[in-house]
Amino acid sequence: FSGSSKPVLLTQLRIDALRDIFVRYNSFSAEEAQAAAEEAFQIWTKARHDAIPNHFARQVVESLEMLRTIESRDGHRVVIIAITDGNSNPRNVESLRPYFDLVVNSEQVGVAKPDARVYLKAAEQLLEHPRLEDVFLEAMGACKMLDDAVEKTDLLETAIGPWWVHIGDDFMKDIVAARDLGMRTIWSRELVRKAPNSAEEKDLAAKQLNGREGDNGRRTKKRSVADLVEELATMKVVEMSIGADEFLADSIHREFADEIV
Repeated sequence: FSGSSKPVLLTQLRIDALRDIFVRYNSFSAEEAQAAAEEAFQIWTKARHDAIPNHFARQVVESLEMLRTIESRDGHRVVIIAITDGNSNPRNVESLRPYFDLVVNSEQVGVAKPDARVYLKAAEQLLEHPRLEDVFLEAMGACKMLDDAVEKTDLLETAIGPWWVHIGDDFMKDIVAARDLGMRTIWSRELVRKAPNSAEEKDLAAKQLNGREGDNGRRTKKRSVADLVEELATMKVVEMSIGADEFLADSIHREFADEIV
């Protein structure tokens, strides 16, 4: 997942585009164009965040409220982090602000998901969160002393992975990337596809949900990302009958997502 051709400096890209329009088509000076572009971007950003509550998925605020009430046995509350490729910030939305402890976006890191560095930046910030200092004290101290980037990454993965549940709507950028770092994952397909309406659709959705269980009623063992890559690389020819591609895709999805909703 190293490297990405996707633009990540979206704020600068949009301001530069506006400035170019003001200079080229409105005869602004460079200084006037820069000032107008920055003002226009701020107006657009505010309008964008103001509109977000009108497009919430179902029970967003209620779900966040419930997560806020969860505590570990020793009294530690859940820490909620937003990790995004865009430049929106849930803490700029009044109805979401109380629920998010940290926000990490690609602009801060200089790369986009699924690059692991985006998630590791969030992990670094999480290690320093005041509510978790005692939980990850040893890992945090060791991490600060390490100069080697590879060793630091390994330590972060070991410390954070088992405790981290990543929820995302993009299978590759969210679910596979998070799984590769040892995190638990929830793939929220409801955010990107319509909910079943008919009785047949609801019945199919229920069967797909139950399909995550093995014949003995227990969850089947999941392959790692490396296992999947190795297996596919050794296949000279992959033959599929009609419908087999959907079956294979569903099987792979359920190996990397702990839950699919």
